[in-house]
Amino acid sequence: MAEDNRQPRGPSRRDFLVGGAAALVAALWPGRGRAAGAAAADFEFLAANDLHFADPRRCAPWFEKAFAAMRASAPRADFLVVSGDLSTDASDAQLGGMRAAFAALGLPVKVVPGNHDVARDGSRARFDRHFPGSRNYAFDHRGWSFFCLDSVESRAFEHTRIPAATLRWLDDNLGRFDPARPTVVATHFPLGPGVVRRPLNADALLARFERFNLQAILCGHWHGYTEARVRGVLATTNRCCSRARGNHDGSPQKGWFVCAARGGTVTRRFVAAPDELIRT
Repeated sequence: MAEDNRQPRGPSRRDFLVGGAAALVAALWPGRGRAAGAAAADFEFLAANDLHFADPRRCAPWFEKAFAAMRASAPRADFLVVSGDLSTDASDAQLGGMRAAFAALGLPVKVVPGNHDVARDGSRARFDRHFPGSRNYAFDHRGWSFFCLDSVESRAFEHTRIPAATLRWLDDNLGRFDPARPTVVATHFPLGPGVVRRPLNADALLARFERFNLQAILCGHWHGYTEARVRGVLATTNRCCSRARGNHDGSPQKGWFVCAARGGTVTRRFVAAPDELIRT
């Protein structure tokens, strides 16, 4: 099924309450009450989504310039989080090309799969080969916890469900992490209520973080800027950072977020790629 880019624009700068899960109907995220007991350092990191590496001859030099601009926009950034769709068709050339391009960034890169990282026959073998251990995992950084989660059911782009394996991974592993630490969740499919193409069972994933000091949710898939609040926690999607694809909301910019973790909270600043890259 071809992806339809003519979807209505997602919500922008509006607050929503999750309506599906009974555990998510209170006004504020309950785990934030643990914040007083957590000690976390301040730092910056980068966040991008929907890179859609396609033709290696054209995309490799594009990303070399894009990553140089990305580093210049946040010279003190500690790492990059990519919320899925590293490739366009999940080929070895595309996934391997994207992995090689990351070397130009000179930073650790944390990725999650997107639906375009699944082959047309449903296989994830190539993604797993080029980005091993990148389906469901977590890491700690300077007193913060980051959860990078697989939200992709198949190559389908809408009316999907977060895989049962992801929910089981959370059930099996969340107990190993300190819920008082400020926490960031990254997925490909949007988790913000009301956002276009949100998985049908997104609430089931969010409910598992109810005890956690959740501070930010970083998502992709919808190529456009959206904000939606989950009991006070800001969930965003962003414009794509891709030579090969445009934005679903019609905006011309390509770019990324510079995220500042300060005082146990996260702020995001959108940085547009240089005009020469947007015109390419």
